[in-house]
Amino acid sequence: MAVFVTMIAGKNQKIINPFFYEYYHKKLKEGKTKGQALKCVQRRLVNIIWRMLYYY
Repeated sequence: MAVFVTMIAGKNQKIINPFFYEYYHKKLKEGKTKGQALKCVQRRLVNIIWRMLYYY
């Protein structure tokens, strides 16, 4: 679900969350392509959701 949402948002809109915006641009500065950086954002989002479900 999170991957699907970020795929749609990545193609049609800007990233508006400041945390993910900075993380996305950090990955771009590291030399990743836009697609690779977006995959990193997706993975980070999934990890956050997983931790929320697991620990709460």
